[in-house]
Amino acid sequence: MIKTLKLLVLIVILFIASCNKRDKSNGGKTVFRYNENAGITSLDPAFARNQANIWADNQLYNGLLQLDSNLMIRPAVAREWSVSPDGKIYTFYSGTMSVFTIIRYSGVARAGW
Repeated sequence: MIKTLKLLVLIVILFIASCNKRDKSNGGKTVFRYNENAGITSLDPAFARNQANIWADNQLYNGLLQLDSNLMIRPAVAREWSVSPDGKIYTFYSGTMSVFTIIRYSGVARAGW
């Protein structure tokens, strides 16, 4: 029992001591480290063509909408959205102002602020 208690105290002390150290080589700034063995070729979402880039972009950028655990569409950056009756204009709102509008012309989507 005493051996187990000593071991538990030692583990707690090591855990607390390891959590308090900061890496001084970064000038006190917080650094986000992302380990991806496939290699990331771009952090631009427009050029995310493979799974490694898509995952990294999802860590960095928020979308207008997101999927919940049941794969239902939920608000993210856009708090509300509306779709025109013909299904060609999608407008996303953040608060009281329109933040983004997507207009579909003959199957081609055009976006604007």
